[in-house]
Amino acid sequence: MAKANLQARDDALFPLLEKVEEFLTSERRVMLVLGDSGIGKSTFSRHLERQLWTGYKQGDPIPLYINLPFVDNPAHELVEKVLYYHNFLNNQILEMKQHRHFILICDGYDESQLKVNIHTTNLFNQPGQWKVKVIISCRTQYLELDYHSRFQPQPVDRCQSARPDLFQEAVLAPFSKAQIDDYVSRYIPLESRSWIKEAYMRILATVPNLMDLVSNPFLLTLALEAMPIIADREHNFSAVKITRVELYDAFVVYWLGVNKRRLESNALSSGDRRVFDQLLDAGFYSMGLGYSTRLAMAIFERQGGNAVVQYIHTHDSGTWKEEFFGLDPEVRLLQESSPLTRSGSRFQFLHRSMFEYFFSRTIYTPARSDADLDSDGDIGSPAFQLTDEPSILQFLSDRVKPDPDFEQQLRSVIDQSKTDPAAIIGAANAITILVKAGALFHGVDLQGIKVPGADLSDGQFDFAVFRGADLTGVNFARSWLRQVDMSMALLEGVRFGELPYLEVEGYIKDCAYSPDGKMLAMALVQAIVEIYDTTSWTRELPSPPTGQWIASSSEDGTVRLWDVSTGTQDSILPGRDDQVCSVTFSPDGTQIASATFLKVRLWEVSSSLSNVESQSPLDLAWKVTYSSDCRTVLSADGRGTVQKWDVKSGASDSISIQRLYLQSIRTRAFSPDGNQLAEGVEDFSILLWDLPSGAPGPILKEHTDRLYSLSYSPCGHRLASASWDRSVRLWDLRETEQSFLVAELDRSAESVAFSPSGRGLALGSFGGTTVNVFDIQSRTLTSFKGLTGQSNTVFAYSPHGQQLAIGTIEKSIHFWDLQSNKPNIVLKAHYGPIFCIAYSSCAQWIASCGSSDTVQLRHRQPGEAESWSFVTSVRGFFADVLDIAWNTVVPTEFITGCADGSVRAWRISNDGDGEGFVVKFLWGPKLSILCADGLALKDATGLSPIYQKLLVQRGAIEDV
Repeated sequence: MAKANLQARDDALFPLLEKVEEFLTSERRVMLVLGDSGIGKSTFSRHLERQLWTGYKQGDPIPLYINLPFVDNPAHELVEKVLYYHNFLNNQILEMKQHRHFILICDGYDESQLKVNIHTTNLFNQPGQWKVKVIISCRTQYLELDYHSRFQPQPVDRCQSARPDLFQEAVLAPFSKAQIDDYVSRYIPLESRSWIKEAYMRILATVPNLMDLVSNPFLLTLALEAMPIIADREHNFSAVKITRVELYDAFVVYWLGVNKRRLESNALSSGDRRVFDQLLDAGFYSMGLGYSTRLAMAIFERQGGNAVVQYIHTHDSGTWKEEFFGLDPEVRLLQESSPLTRSGSRFQFLHRSMFEYFFSRTIYTPARSDADLDSDGDIGSPAFQLTDEPSILQFLSDRVKPDPDFEQQLRSVIDQSKTDPAAIIGAANAITILVKAGALFHGVDLQGIKVPGADLSDGQFDFAVFRGADLTGVNFARSWLRQVDMSMALLEGVRFGELPYLEVEGYIKDCAYSPDGKMLAMALVQAIVEIYDTTSWTRELPSPPTGQWIASSSEDGTVRLWDVSTGTQDSILPGRDDQVCSVTFSPDGTQIASATFLKVRLWEVSSSLSNVESQSPLDLAWKVTYSSDCRTVLSADGRGTVQKWDVKSGASDSISIQRLYLQSIRTRAFSPDGNQLAEGVEDFSILLWDLPSGAPGPILKEHTDRLYSLSYSPCGHRLASASWDRSVRLWDLRETEQSFLVAELDRSAESVAFSPSGRGLALGSFGGTTVNVFDIQSRTLTSFKGLTGQSNTVFAYSPHGQQLAIGTIEKSIHFWDLQSNKPNIVLKAHYGPIFCIAYSSCAQWIASCGSSDTVQLRHRQPGEAESWSFVTSVRGFFADVLDIAWNTVVPTEFITGCADGSVRAWRISNDGDGEGFVVKFLWGPKLSILCADGLALKDATGLSPIYQKLLVQRGAIEDV
């Protein structure tokens, strides 16, 4: 099964073979088949060739399968070279060129290290040349955003545009659960096995994330072969997390074990038996691993990563190839026992990813407990920059979390770069690996490191120190750089993935580039046109020339790119402002400008778009809470997703909710023990969910209008609900699904909050200026007036229950003394209505959020009089903060839920001089947005004026 392109929905699938048949009968000339490594592109290509030959009739186009890595320089004379290889004569080839049509099935574009359009370089677009339709397979990871130009047929006249109407693509989809089940059923009978199908499926279903991992067919094969080995090692499968690299580790051990047993049972010659015994003495597994690892390194060094090696002894004797494919008995036994395939004189690993796996072992060798395996891990410092090798980086990043020693070794290489020039490339690789593994660099001293060319996109560097570092050419796209010190750093060629916005006085109606791309004009609603120079973006003042994309803007604040040839969405650029009124390309296609009512934002196509599309969609993080033991955090968003976060690492897992269908969710609340979730939904009912099982609970129905607020009692036995039907109801969750009507207010009820004892319930109404407290035991309602002109929105009880903090629409926080029933003090807070107020468990801190992208922190001052001092505003959010919760075990830690989709953990700490506090970031998800609040750039060199302006707009300190 496949989908139309990388941006198509995962459920919009079709049979790929049918789509290829449509292509072959159409006027299109090139079809690109994309897919992840191991997804089955080569298998499909071979199957397609067999299908075409099976149905072949005289005069039909001739199917010709071409393994591109096997062809020397496939960019030129491709068909001739393949036909020569199949022993056709010159006159036969000329006759076929003149009179026959071909279907070229070109497999492994990425493995051949091609960067050119082989349809054009082979002159297939020229009259009088080969008459062909071309089907090309390629790994998705190998491509940049603007990959279509490598494959679309080009016109004969170079002044004309490419022909997207002659191009088609498809993306192979991962296996579904049903396909996995069917594959396992077919796998079992292939040879005698001690396991039955149910045993395999049970482990696949039990091990967390394994079913997702083996949706890749090649990884499924590895997993099935390696599963008995994993089963011998692990006992509690539900607590095991298996990574991609662990599957390869287990498979290689399995492969070498099979070949070891084969050699032990075979009738070897006396010479081969002697050599085999020597290999056993030296450690057959370690010798086999060493052979394949050295071969991968040699291929990378000698052939630039082209994984196909041709060895002809009479020609290649005495070269580097003889060490791996020569006639020496030890070399021959190791070669025959390694995961290699042979076709004539050509050798290659079973799969491209197997080559990349072994190359990753040249950088790090995992420690193993096997008796004859080397038990020492080792990190090398290769002379290769790995930023263009995503699969190798993935293998290495998978090693980081299971092996703290490896992480420490990587960090040591980074430190070594400060004084050792020989460690610079290794350091750039090391920090790239760590960032890809999700390692945090919060507060880390990276002063003076040298990591030119490193890919630190999506990295998290809160309060990190890069002072004096060589960051030449580093990619910081979407990184968290809050309060980072980059003073005196080398920033030549550094990339941030975005360009600065232009701020104008007035509403922007439209904007457009000049034909040469040197100026940008903006039309304001006041009948004013402003023109900017696009090199300096000073006032006085790239649809791409190929017409490949259309850009659209929307009231949802996003800019979307659409592929002209397919009519499908390519990418989404997330917004943080108002609705987007207009959007346009620069003429060279490298930039996009989008206009909101007050700003123009600029985007770099090459570094911004390719990663944005791969991020999971985020929705409003409406509710966050700590578990009762404060070891985990629970969050819920507007899509109905519930996630559990580890407090220390920030690692998250989704909690599966057994929904038959999703209603629009209006409000949510977690029970104090974190085992239940209550949701107020669009039909005015309250849904209860058991989170450990994901099973639905009772449905509470009494309200007749929208639910606005829910609150659990501290014991978790009661639930209070506030609705726009003006009622507040109290539900006993132990005995009945019927509610008790607490109050009917004169306005829509909007907020409820239980006191710490669970006896009091504060409630408020839309636009109301009265504080209402309901005593649950006596069932009496007491109203306090005193918020003259102040409409309450949220309530929070102090930990001792003697004080009530009230947030208002008028941007202030009121403190109410419940013993005297009188107001204490009023604090002017945010720039808009208050959304949430939360006391720390020690009652010394209070955090609030409102209609702004900040959290304000205040500290209680000593003394008899009630007094709170403002400490700081926590910035770095990209939308309104909606919820705050404090850690009851570590009272200086808190979490935030934000409308930008994030859940983040923070810690208040003394800045070291004993006189002030700072708030440091602990963990949070990737947001695909650059944060540079408080970034220090004093005396930094090489930073372009454009990026300097971008960083200052994001809150960096303007002192370069």
